[in-house]
Amino acid sequence: MIDVNGSENSGSRPRVAVLIDLENTSHRLAEKIFHEAAQLGEVVVRRGYADFSNKALGWGAAINTQLIDPIHRSASSKGKNSSDIALTIDAMDLLYEGFHGRIDVFCIVTSDGDFGQIVRNIRVKGREAIGMGVAPASAFTQSCSRYVSLVDNKVTASTVTIRAVDEEVVRVFNAALTQTRADDGWATLAEMSNAVIQSLPGFKPKNYGFKKLTDMAENMPGFEVERIDGGVVRIRSLVSPEPEVAVAANALDGAKDVFFGLDSNVVQLVANHVYRH
Repeated sequence: MIDVNGSENSGSRPRVAVLIDLENTSHRLAEKIFHEAAQLGEVVVRRGYADFSNKALGWGAAINTQLIDPIHRSASSKGKNSSDIALTIDAMDLLYEGFHGRIDVFCIVTSDGDFGQIVRNIRVKGREAIGMGVAPASAFTQSCSRYVSLVDNKVTASTVTIRAVDEEVVRVFNAALTQTRADDGWATLAEMSNAVIQSLPGFKPKNYGFKKLTDMAENMPGFEVERIDGGVVRIRSLVSPEPEVAVAANALDGAKDVFFGLDSNVVQLVANHVYRH
């Protein structure tokens, strides 16, 4: 966690970026937003995102008084929010230390619940992600380091440390999938999750910033998730086995009789073990 009295890099106050979804935030909250942000450090980035051709937006005066940089994005495509996309891109640029240098604290101001993934990315990189708005509980509010309700100034602190979905987690998922999948390559998520827990005791999706295992699986690289009749969720790998593992599996598969008729899934697990050891 970043100490609000000093940046972990420079010893000065933390550098704060305030990114506001103006289309989902009332202009009447502008003063409160920047009052809260000032408690976190030095506000060095002030940006607001909207389609400013919308005359009902109401942010004109607040943009001037609060020195907000207006980022205009036309809502040119029905069903796509260009402003949300622009906010997300800017947050990623700032996270990877763009023109403004290192940002220690990100304030994402919105009443939209669609920013959960960007908040998780920020926290995985060791930065603070502060949410502000009037949103009900959602993946976004729960993923923030803290969420400040601008209605009653209520602050909700996250009790979860967000971990990165690293190569070890992906490896365990692949091994669990290999252990439980059917001949067509698909496994039910429920069966696979039991195998994951056996390999990673204490495993919980919320430790990786996800409310449910389904959400986590859908956001992991190399996997496909689908829902079939009855609400059953299935998962399969989109990545072919590593060549060395495939060779080992083929060799062992040819010697099945030696292993008392082990099926192909068990043979694959043995091949993984042989290759990795």
